[in-house]
Amino acid sequence: MKPISILFLLLFTAGFSIGQDINDGLLLDYSFNGTTEDQSGNNYDGDPFGMGYTADRLGNPNSAASFDGSNDYVNFPNIAALKPELPVSFSFWIKYTSDSNQDRAVFNTSFEEDENSGVFFTSGAATNQYAVGFGNGSPFYNSSSIENYVSSGTVETNEWTHISIVVTSTSDMQIYVNCVELGGYYGGSGGSLVYSELPGCIGRHDQNTGLPAFYFEGAIDDFKY
Repeated sequence: MKPISILFLLLFTAGFSIGQDINDGLLLDYSFNGTTEDQSGNNYDGDPFGMGYTADRLGNPNSAASFDGSNDYVNFPNIAALKPELPVSFSFWIKYTSDSNQDRAVFNTSFEEDENSGVFFTSGAATNQYAVGFGNGSPFYNSSSIENYVSSGTVETNEWTHISIVVTSTSDMQIYVNCVELGGYYGGSGGSLVYSELPGCIGRHDQNTGLPAFYFEGAIDDFKY
């Protein structure tokens, strides 16, 4: 999704009317209304593994994706169109239900075990802060294999939160929580964004060489990329 679209998403979320198309540059749109079908018109349907459905932020039953933190995730189609060059942006509603950093692996646009690749969103291991970044394809999980941005805001559990993300370059990333841009700091020296040969996904991210991947625990709705 083009970064300019983030403004459209924020205005839309806040309830303002806008004159431009909110779907400009949209790659996929998972509303999770009992299905992982793509609503963008591109037919990039998700492939669910273990996940279920729960009530959304408005109380509508079976209208948000539910993840158990153990082995639930949704794969994207493994196609070049979903592995674009920067800039990219994302928007979604999320409800965290765990205080553990290991349960906060929200998405990775190119998931492969023991490899830092694609754009990912998680939280800082020791700080409980929102974190976005991307990997350079290295098999090592250290600062030389990623570029990331850690926000000043901390994760809230058991409540619905709207998050929008823009990743433009190594020194230009933004995280918006409920339409408010969070400050933060940059880290890493990975340099370039590299994708693996495997698909991206919602619900898991590998952060440690030789150890199992982390899985998200909670609910996600209206995921746009």
